[in-house]
Amino acid sequence: MRPDQLASYARNEPTVDHVERADPPNSDSIGIGRYVVCIGAAGVLLRLLGPAWTTGFPAAFPDSSSYLAAAASGLTSWEFWFGRRPPTYPFLIWLVGPSPRAVIVSQTLLAVFAWGWLMSTITVMIRSRTVAIIALVLTVAIAIETRWIFWNTALLTESLSATLAVGSVAAWWRWWDDPTRFRIGAATLLTIAWMLVRDANAVSLLAVAAPAFVAIIVMERRDTNQRRRLLSIALAAVVVVGAYSVTAQIASDRGETSFHNNVGLRWLPDPEMSAWMEARGMPLSSALSARSGSDAWADGEAMLSSPDLDGFRDWVSRKGRIAAAASFVVKAPWYLDRWQRELPAYTSNDLVAYDTFHVADDFPERPLGPIDPAGSPTSMYLWGLVAVSGIAVLWVRRRTSAWFSLFLFVPVIADLYLSYVADAVEVGRHLAGPMLRFSVVVVVVGATAIDTAIVKRRATDG
Repeated sequence: MRPDQLASYARNEPTVDHVERADPPNSDSIGIGRYVVCIGAAGVLLRLLGPAWTTGFPAAFPDSSSYLAAAASGLTSWEFWFGRRPPTYPFLIWLVGPSPRAVIVSQTLLAVFAWGWLMSTITVMIRSRTVAIIALVLTVAIAIETRWIFWNTALLTESLSATLAVGSVAAWWRWWDDPTRFRIGAATLLTIAWMLVRDANAVSLLAVAAPAFVAIIVMERRDTNQRRRLLSIALAAVVVVGAYSVTAQIASDRGETSFHNNVGLRWLPDPEMSAWMEARGMPLSSALSARSGSDAWADGEAMLSSPDLDGFRDWVSRKGRIAAAASFVVKAPWYLDRWQRELPAYTSNDLVAYDTFHVADDFPERPLGPIDPAGSPTSMYLWGLVAVSGIAVLWVRRRTSAWFSLFLFVPVIADLYLSYVADAVEVGRHLAGPMLRFSVVVVVVGATAIDTAIVKRRATDG
């Protein structure tokens, strides 16, 4: 036992289970590998950006205009921090824009760096060479899959959200292996930036981080150590940022259309949910009943502006949001039943309607086929089982890695659920980020568990 581990043992603190890495490759193979990676990255960039370069990547979606407007308002304006859009993506536009081409190039380069960092982290953290190679192949296949990579050419938040999610996985993995202040600072900063890309990101992580923060504080009071202290500070920052995001959403009322979409498309058509909401104050009138099956923008945005629905909108601004949040918990079986029925449509949808520059012509559609982690409901359930089984194995063999895997996996499940229930319109697009995160996390957790089992067995046999 090393001196630092002996000191931790004497204080009854958990030790970090460092296991010797596999023998590093020689310098020639490292040099060749770097050249191969650089050439591969350059090839991806040329294939992705080259065909549409002369177009200048014009903004093709209504949402794009709102991001450009938020960036144009400037960092010192109220609109930037409490306006119609969360601040991270407008900040990127403010920093490199407003040219769409500059934004597209910047977010694509950031994506390449994030995926490269994750792949580098896999080679460092996974000690079995065979497991590392398999994990790398799966990661590369996920990264170049059409339905994920084409978002880099759109002036929308999906690209940056995915980039920060991938970078966060790598950052937290490295901190968990070596819990320094610098590393947790980097991981926390990436996580906060990811939270402020999309409101759904902030809400889903806040739902997990708040109880986790309380649990860490309780554990810290009983048995303190450096890892828990740093993690408690990081979670406190996440909770504060999550609270800011919720406040900004309420101040700007930017979640109003999502609420009305759920009312018109999910709650009113279903007698059970309609009655449940009515019991919590929703003023069910003939005017509101007429909106059944319609979204917020239907019939001249009647849900948002019709005088006949003034009482309904007053309820929404007062008790409606609380009722909606309560329904996500109390009526979870109702939402999960719909999720299960609709999931095949979302896993099979490549979202090509958003592929403005025909990236699908140059990249593989589903390179992993039936083993794509988010390729079908069956695949998602099986990969989810792999992750849960991996966490169970790690809980027995290497508790530190088990906590890390839980730290990654639980927020992804919350993100999948809350992204689905929060809005009944463009559900496939809203699930794109969570499904990509799911694909990455289950590979990382599965590889970590298999690698740990192999290393432990070798140590026992040796």
